Amino acid sequence: LFSVSLGNRISSKSPDGGTSTYAYDEANNLIRSTDARGVVTEYAYDALNRLTSKSYPATPALNIKFLYDQTADGNLGIGHLTGLQDSAGVLTYTYDAKGNLVRQYRSVGVNSGDYYETLNYRYDAARNLVQIGYPSNINLTYTRNSAAQVTGIKLAIGNKTATLASNISYQPFGPVNSLTWGNGILLSRTYDQDYQLTQQQVGNWQTTYRYDADSNIAETATSLWGAVQYEYDALGRLTQEQTNSLKKAYSFDATGNRTQRTTTSLTTSDATGTQSLTYASDSNRLTSVNGSTLPMDAAGNHTQINGRRFTYDS
Repeated sequence: LFSVSLGNRISSKSPDGGTSTYAYDEANNLIRSTDARGVVTEYAYDALNRLTSKSYPATPALNIKFLYDQTADGNLGIGHLTGLQDSAGVLTYTYDAKGNLVRQYRSVGVNSGDYYETLNYRYDAARNLVQIGYPSNINLTYTRNSAAQVTGIKLAIGNKTATLASNISYQPFGPVNSLTWGNGILLSRTYDQDYQLTQQQVGNWQTTYRYDADSNIAETATSLWGAVQYEYDALGRLTQEQTNSLKKAYSFDATGNRTQRTTTSLTTSDATGTQSLTYASDSNRLTSVNGSTLPMDAAGNHTQINGRRFTYDS
């Protein structure tokens, strides 16, 4: 349920997430939101309505600033996001004349001092990414065909180079047809006329796929583990999966929440396990599993599961 004023959503009420409220400036930018827990988030913008900060009054350590248009050190950053600043440090972005991101620099403050990390990006004349440079003289290089599709990937560490993948080929409209991994193992894929994957072979391992009339996977079969059949209801929800020795059946409530999973051994015909899920009567919040209650906060986040406690920040 939403409340709207002048085209802006000023409140939302959900049985699952509780009630949240929103405030806007004269340019219709969101400047403040408050969720069902009372957690406040504040937003600020520049004259071009670009987000410049996101603040959490209750937990300032999560605050983040956004920087734009910086041109120091040859950065052609006009019109781009050029930096982020948070409690961990600063992340800067450097661009070339074509608007490509060519450098990402991260400084992080740690107990022993500042830590610096740089990533460098290189492109071809068509602005396709061809190399990423990581710290410690590690480089990842991409070879492309005339359609800009990646046909090979190499990893270089210092003066040592290894091929990760080569001979990558594609179907006419994009999906990978085959490739050779760096260890020499061949991956090949077969598709039907709808480009649904019907067979994949990785070395000696083969998997085949069969689909129903609604394009749901009806069966998978592997050369090692055998076949698994899947059944669905009229809404496309998985209701059963079955192997030669095991069957799992799934039940749902009127709103689509899964309420039960029953596992049956086909060798003994005895139920080997049932999982029951219960939901709140006025929402889709999961309240218990097999009778074990799952506490949650006002926003619907679970705060305890199987004896483990969870806390959430802003």
